[in-house]
Amino acid sequence: MSIVFVAIILGSLLVVLGLYFKLFAGWRRVHQCVLGGLTLAYGMWLALFTGAIFKLVLPGIGSIALGSVAGAGVGFLTYLAVGVVGVVTGGVGIALGALSMTTIGALLGGVGGAAGGVLVRVPIISPFFWVPVLIVGVYLFVGALRKRNPEAPTNTQIKD
Repeated sequence: MSIVFVAIILGSLLVVLGLYFKLFAGWRRVHQCVLGGLTLAYGMWLALFTGAIFKLVLPGIGSIALGSVAGAGVGFLTYLAVGVVGVVTGGVGIALGALSMTTIGALLGGVGGAAGGVLVRVPIISPFFWVPVLIVGVYLFVGALRKRNPEAPTNTQIKD
């Protein structure tokens, strides 16, 4: 049984319990406190104990472009540091100037940027789901513990 299926079942049981408290048991502070505590426990279980998975995130066009820019910069800085390469070092006799070294650096940097990938830890249950669950749980729990002011007017009392 998957974590998501268990989370759906537990959430459904909380909704059924809340409806039972509201419709059949007469909504009291004790019911609100119990439901708030269970909702908090459910939200903390979703946040802390459902685990995470690793996803492979492949590079996009931005990382390829950044790799190319970085490679071009390294190629140009290499030209500035070394100078004309090829003839001076006794190489094959082809002098590589600034433009060709920058081009080679940009190509190699783009290939390096395209080859990268990273494993990212992603929660199984999204925080967009469990954060509101925790907020509702805190609201119910704290609201049940708060003392009511008996002198405060209710919705049914009308003051002139």
